[in-house]
Amino acid sequence: LARDASRRIGIPVHTRLPLAEPALDQRVAIALYRMVQEALTNVARHSQAKSVEIILQLQERQLVLTVADDGIGLDEQALQRAGSFGLMGLRERAHLLGGQIEIGRRPRGGTRLTVRVPSHPVAQALIACGWQGLQGKTDFQQRQADDPILVSMGMADQRGVVTG
Repeated sequence: LARDASRRIGIPVHTRLPLAEPALDQRVAIALYRMVQEALTNVARHSQAKSVEIILQLQERQLVLTVADDGIGLDEQALQRAGSFGLMGLRERAHLLGGQIEIGRRPRGGTRLTVRVPSHPVAQALIACGWQGLQGKTDFQQRQADDPILVSMGMADQRGVVTG
């Protein structure tokens, strides 16, 4: 994806990936891939960037995907615009993965998109199958969960605090 995008948009696309490929449910992997595609399309259309970086890492039982460019930065009004279907789609995909998304300006210029989704394979499988127990919540690792499924799988303690 990065090589093809670099050729297509005419700027270097750098990647930082984990040494070992994370075990992902296929639907989660496809959704993340599509989110990167949309982010790169936005870079090509709007950013005037000279380079872009894609970072995938595991942090505290979360899979964190970041796409950052060194362009002119995001127009804050674009985040609020009703016609920003690309940004709406990114938010929807993150929500459907039981995750959260942050889109904003980088301190030194450019735009950063960060997506955080559960990295626990069981949680991914449940979400991919349409399980609604986590929908509407924003932070999978730190929120309180009173769902007995999480407790029975060892993903939450008896108080309902999500542990993995």
